[in-house]
Amino acid sequence: MSGTLDARLEEALAQLLAAGAPGALAVAVGPWGRLSAAAGLDSSGRPLQATSQFEVASATKTFVAALVLALVEDGVLGLDEDVAAHLPAQVESLGSVTARSLLNHTSGLPDFFEDAAIADAWRKDPSQE
Repeated sequence: MSGTLDARLEEALAQLLAAGAPGALAVAVGPWGRLSAAAGLDSSGRPLQATSQFEVASATKTFVAALVLALVEDGVLGLDEDVAAHLPAQVESLGSVTARSLLNHTSGLPDFFEDAAIADAWRKDPSQE
């Protein structure tokens, strides 16, 4: 099964490159395990690897919203409860910030990436706290 899937992933990547994409990454996960393939170049012109990291920015909003709503549905989180209750103790008070206000982009929290120093530090090491 995985041999056929490998070939299909490679074919899909080749089609994307032929259509003009500079690079593409494909991942398939199933009972057989995890397969991944990459083709093309990353933003710096290096060959794209299946382990490459991407700045996905706003593309994650839909996924995060779906996960938050799943937590709400499971009763783990309330849309209108203060999110500070779910954050580590060392996080400073955020004021009245709810899951709903975060999802609606009305929480009042600043966009920290507008600060060039913060953005540069994050680009150097995204795992830095």
